[in-house]
Amino acid sequence: MKKVLFPLLTLLFYSYLPAQIVQETGSVSYPYKPSGFTGKPKKEDIDAAIKAAKLNALDRFMATRDANTFANFNKIKASVEADINSVVPNASLLRNDYDKRQKLIFITLRAGINYSLIENLLIAVGPAKQTPSGELSNICAAFVARRQTDRTISDQTRTLVDRKDKSSEEFEEVASDGIRTTIVADQRIENSSVSGGTTTIKAEVIEWDIFTSESISTVMSGVLSNAGYELIQAADIDGEADGISIDALNADYSRGQDLAPSTRSRLIKGCKEVGLDYLAIGTLNVEAPLEDPISGQTRVTVSVNAKVIDLTTRFPKTKGGVVEQYSAIGLSQTTAELSAIELASEDVAKKIAAALQNKSIK
Repeated sequence: MKKVLFPLLTLLFYSYLPAQIVQETGSVSYPYKPSGFTGKPKKEDIDAAIKAAKLNALDRFMATRDANTFANFNKIKASVEADINSVVPNASLLRNDYDKRQKLIFITLRAGINYSLIENLLIAVGPAKQTPSGELSNICAAFVARRQTDRTISDQTRTLVDRKDKSSEEFEEVASDGIRTTIVADQRIENSSVSGGTTTIKAEVIEWDIFTSESISTVMSGVLSNAGYELIQAADIDGEADGISIDALNADYSRGQDLAPSTRSRLIKGCKEVGLDYLAIGTLNVEAPLEDPISGQTRVTVSVNAKVIDLTTRFPKTKGGVVEQYSAIGLSQTTAELSAIELASEDVAKKIAAALQNKSIK
């Protein structure tokens, strides 16, 4: 038999603002020892069940994060669980009852998770924050923002094959009544047709317009600096070493998704010459604006393809990558585009920091 525990879960709020509060559902079936003859759970059992449901909500949310962030979180999970009410400052009950026969408390709640606090905790325990500034790794950022200007798709060709087959079958039947013999001949003709073929579609050719976006460097530098890493823009060291050429970078990215092998090789060599340890490189592709069906405002989507390359070894190694899409709305195309670029830049920088932290890179 199930009983209601209480009508309302007390809401807990904390004053640290601004905070990024995200919502997630948590649910548990929590065992308890009956209290007295009533079979009801004790208050401490109820509190423990609520805590377990909050932890379940937190686990479910963190499982949606990128692999590096999830791995970093597991390193501090025990300390977070010890102060779960700070990380999950508010929650509302969706289910709160118990079953005396099964001796289980059933809790389902909607938790408000302070993800900003988790991010700050991850940064605080990161290796870069534990290292003197003079010993930190230097990261070169070579990102470009671009818009699609031309897209050519070759006409597809199709080769058709038509084959018609004709087959015949003859048979005889002999009948006899004892006096005479009769031979009956018959012929069956069947026609069949088979159609098929192959289709060839040539690869599309896309041309891009490279444009300057100060918000990319500003936002990314701020995020990585807060995590303890030093970010140097490729544009600021253009010409410092043979191979670091923004013009070559832009030329390649105006025609394709990747750098030409020769451009990439020269860029890596140049970064090594000036003492840079890591190279963060990629594109932010601004797609054509659309009307948001709900607000009626302009929606712009930015797709990101980025990766971090370790330059400290003889042969460069990729330490992490980001392939994501980010959308934002605004009253105008310019406003929506700027918001989407800033959103993409911030999240990419966070993922880069998480990848470096997960690899214990200072």
